[in-house]
Amino acid sequence: MADRLTSRPPRAGLALNIHDTHLGIWQDDANDPLFEQVIFAGLIRHLRRRGWTVGPDADIVKNYPILRRYRRFCRKGELLATLEVNGRSIQFEVWSENWIQKNRNGHRHDFDKREKMPFLTRLRVDLEFGKIETWLQKHGPFETTNRNLQRRGPHFGGLTALQYIEREYATSIHKDKTSGRPVCDYAYKNGTSADGDRIEQGATVWFADKTGRINRGTAYFGINCMWRVVAGRWRLESFSASQIFTRQPEDLRRKRNEQRRRGKLEALPASAVGAMEFERAAKLRDILFGRADIFLIWHREHGAYYRSNHSGYTTDRISAGRYTRDEAASEVCRVPHLLSAMTLGGKRIEAADFAKAPLMEAAHV
Repeated sequence: MADRLTSRPPRAGLALNIHDTHLGIWQDDANDPLFEQVIFAGLIRHLRRRGWTVGPDADIVKNYPILRRYRRFCRKGELLATLEVNGRSIQFEVWSENWIQKNRNGHRHDFDKREKMPFLTRLRVDLEFGKIETWLQKHGPFETTNRNLQRRGPHFGGLTALQYIEREYATSIHKDKTSGRPVCDYAYKNGTSADGDRIEQGATVWFADKTGRINRGTAYFGINCMWRVVAGRWRLESFSASQIFTRQPEDLRRKRNEQRRRGKLEALPASAVGAMEFERAAKLRDILFGRADIFLIWHREHGAYYRSNHSGYTTDRISAGRYTRDEAASEVCRVPHLLSAMTLGGKRIEAADFAKAPLMEAAHV
């Protein structure tokens, strides 16, 4: 059954705001009675046609009966919702109870409900919001603000990777007035690729993904040394200039995951020592370093050791990263007032000591 509209729509213009699982319809005139008669009542009929059960909110009827006219409780399958009108706004808030409850007051009061929902439930919420937006068009023009799309990156059914970059350029405060986008002014620092060439806007480039596989895409400048790489209709990656290749790397089948491999191998001896599997730990040491001297790197200010691949700190010697003599000397000499090396036997080595005779202490796990 079609909505029974009055002789005219609400006087003021409408605005639709979507954020997380919350949908709000606003108008300028808070005293227009037709907003409740046309939009609120019409939305109830629309939801019922969409298969929603819309009835009184039991909590409001029990505790605040004077408000029962302005509140509704809605249900459609696993989706639950409240619908209410307050002056010049209509609020429609959806939730479900099919994720692990973290808020002691219930799923309804959780933050970021949309992200906690299972994928299919999230799609159902997006579908219902889209249907409400389409239904609202019959009441005249309105502005839509969907913060869910603004928060998300490129995705199927939403912005493509190129559209996302265009939106970033349009809203950037760092863009050049002539070109309308950020410009790489210091090419020697911010635009030099891993193979030593200059990265050009819109050029085809190559990069290693998180698994170490080489992928190809198109480069667009971001800010400072960061570049955006479009690698598919909805795929957008972000890399520093030193992680991008302007020429196709050789042997594309080889994975560039040396750091990830080393971090994994360094973690295995620590777990073997913890389990008192010392023979296995020794074999893993030989795979990594052979019989070369091994060092830890100590940061005096943090009071902790470097982890593997110079990533983070730890106070546990077993979990600390292992480094060869050259690696330890290079890092300690870079910041000699903060760093010192330490042999696995506990001997501290300062930057000046690396210039002396080679250390002969054997490596031990």
